Amino acid sequence: SVTYGNIGQLKSNIQLVCARGFLNHMQSPEISITIDDLTEGIRSGLIQLASNRSAMAELSKILEPKITVAPNDTIMKIQSDSYELPYNLYDIIGDKAALLKSDGLDQEAINHFISTDINIHLKSFYKDHGFSFNADSKLAEFVDPKIIEVTNQIYVMVKRSLPYEFQQNFIYAMSLHISSFLKKINLGEERHTNDNIREMAFDFPDEYAVAKEVRSYIETYFQVEIPESEDYYLTVLLVSLRANQA
Repeated sequence: SVTYGNIGQLKSNIQLVCARGFLNHMQSPEISITIDDLTEGIRSGLIQLASNRSAMAELSKILEPKITVAPNDTIMKIQSDSYELPYNLYDIIGDKAALLKSDGLDQEAINHFISTDINIHLKSFYKDHGFSFNADSKLAEFVDPKIIEVTNQIYVMVKRSLPYEFQQNFIYAMSLHISSFLKKINLGEERHTNDNIREMAFDFPDEYAVAKEVRSYIETYFQVEIPESEDYYLTVLLVSLRANQA
């Protein structure tokens, strides 16, 4: 398979499987994932693997037929010095949206799922890196002070334009987002627009209009050209950072 060795694709597939398990067991205290929940690519890979007896014998030494994971289980921490929300995570979420749509969820339910998922990943990132929202010192270890300054101005802008409060982590989340996509732009890396993210953005016209203003402000401040597709990602982030979400 051409996907062998593609860690990003593996990560995406794992998250898709988890999303499907969550969707199918929303009213249950436990989530059970079987082969029926796996993507077609994973299933076909398992069939190929089954024909390799030596590989199966090695796997059987470290894997049980049934694996149970509890919320309080000790897990191995994996160190990472990159923040991938704006690019990798948004693309993964877009894939999840396609999966949820194929399973019959309406756009409102998909939007809620995506916002919740973004917040879960943000909280995990903050916890792993020991962030405290009472000071910018920790944030300055990851983000240029100029970006933090710009984000504070953006916070004033969106507070003036949108009729609701934002979460306490707004400065952190938006600063990390801006830092990441500016780094990608400076490196000349391109990202294709995800149709599902665009569709979600169009469901929030007020936030979408503000996102355009935010992109324009960042372009002017840093004298850099930002793709219009970033409006969709900024919109989704603004929606996800609203306070008191249901």
